[in-house]
Parts: sequence; C-alpha cells; structure tokens
Amino acid sequence: MIAKIKTKNNTLYDTTVFAVRSGGTWTKTCIIGFDEDEKKLQFINVYPKGNTCVFVVDNEETGWFSGKKIRGVDWIVKDKTLLKKIKKGKPIPEEIMERCRAMQRAIPITSADWTEVTEEKSAEALMSVARSFHDGWVEEIVDDGFETEVVLRVWGGFIRFKLTNATLSNKFVVGYGQCTGEYIDLIYDSSVFCENGRIYWTNDEQVKSAKDIVEETVWFSCEKMLWKLEITNKNDNSNRTRR
Repeated sequence: MIAKIKTKNNTLYDTTVFAVRSGGTWTKTCIIGFDEDEKKLQFINVYPKGNTCVFVVDNEETGWFSGKKIRGVDWIVKDKTLLKKIKKGKPIPEEIMERCRAMQRAIPITSADWTEVTEEKSAEALMSVARSFHDGWVEEIVDDGFETEVVLRVWGGFIRFKLTNATLSNKFVVGYGQCTGEYIDLIYDSSVFCENGRIYWTNDEQVKSAKDIVEETVWFSCEKMLWKLEITNKNDNSNRTRR
C-alpha cells in the first residue's frame, strides 16, 4: 500500500503504508507510515485532522497480516512493543528503520503530473485518492472547444480532470454536490468505469455500466481521462455536514 501525505505545511510526500489501524469510527482510522524525512515511523490519521491528510494511491495489501484492529506488514503488526514505541514516538531500532527504508525505496514514486485512467486498476486508484468523491462537489468546468477541464472538490484538496471528447449530463454543473439544506444534490459515493472506448464518472456507486445510467444519474464520459491531485490549505469541506 502506498499513500500521499499532505503535511501541515501543505506539501505532499509519498510513503509506504506499513499498517492500517481501525479505531472504530472513520475519524480514528490511522496508517503507520514514514514522516517526511524518513527519520521515524508514525501513526497518521487517514481522514483530515488539523492540516494533515492521507490520500491512499495504491490499496495493494499483499502479504499483510490481519489482527483484531490492525492489519499490515506481519513483522510490524505482530510486534506489540514496536507498535507501542511508534504510538508514543519513541526511537525505533535502526535495523527496523533500515528494513522499512528498504521497502520505501522499492515503491514507485508517484508523480505530481497527470495520471491517465485506462482500465479498472487505474480507475480504482483515482477512486481511492478521491475517497469515492464522497461529499465532493463540482468546483469548475472549462471547455475550450478541444478539451474539457473539470475540478471536483474532495476531502483535503481537489481532483482536476482533463477530458478529451467529453459529454456532460445536464445536471453536471458548477456547484453540483454542495449542500442545499435537504441533501438533494449531495454526492454520496460515485463510480468510474471504462466501457466501449469511453471512461465514465457517475454520482452513483451502483452504476457500473452505461446501460445502468438513468434520468436521475449525474455523470460525464470521455474518450481520454487525465487527473491529478491538487491540495488545499483547508481540510474540511466548508458548508458540509458530515453524515
């Protein structure tokens, strides 16, 4: 598993995710990852807390061990003494740190440039970073006649799209997804899929094919989809009530 960490200084860095701990509620879910300088391991809240935010870019958990409330690299999650040291911010034995750095050096460094959605795996990566666009909204739409640029607000930042030969549904407009007082237009969880040479985004996680799109569905499709994460100094989606 790999994650991008947004720091309190609004910078991004990549880290191997060595473990995930469930705290019982969405606000208490944490990962174990490196700090920005790879000098220590630390628990980092997955959901925004202060100015820190975690964007998981690869969900692969191959070889992980699952415990009661924590899952991850077996020699880390099975070592209760080590977990206590990480939690309390105490020094970690150098041989363990070097083993973790070796894993870190092996991860593919993700680029700040555009990422293309071409198939299911790359669609899943987008959905992971955007947290399925839950509670997001449409911030901007620009069409210059050759390319359509769309910006959706997500937790901790924005997802900016570049779309080639795009078609947007009538309800996909700037402001869609913001609170109206009755939650009529909120984005709960969305879907992204590829079909017949086009890539689709919809506001309904149940929609997995173009034939599932109905009149109420808010959606767009394109022949080519590029996206990138842009961070913001605000973690909370202002004017949003968390459900």
